[in-house]
Amino acid sequence: MKAYLKGIDKEYEITKGKSIVGRHNQNSVADIQIQELGMENISRNHCELENHEGILRIKDLDSKNGTYINDQKMDSHESYQLNNLDLLKLGNCTLEVKIKQNLFG
Repeated sequence: MKAYLKGIDKEYEITKGKSIVGRHNQNSVADIQIQELGMENISRNHCELENHEGILRIKDLDSKNGTYINDQKMDSHESYQLNNLDLLKLGNCTLEVKIKQNLFG
């Protein structure tokens, strides 16, 4: 399975294991650094994604402006499963979840 967050002009690959998602910043330790319109409201370490055995989960890391899945606000530090075509809102930035199953091999 390959998983991505699709922005306006860019796709951000979600690798296997855990990744921190955050604002593109020289001081950020985020594994996936978002570079989109509205990213100024994304925290440096906004949320954590986990890609494990075909299941994609997300957890808000107590971000300032919250994380939303399909317009539903997530509780901080609670884990939620993501599905293909879910819309994530981080600050003022909306990203679409793309999950591509490996059909052959």
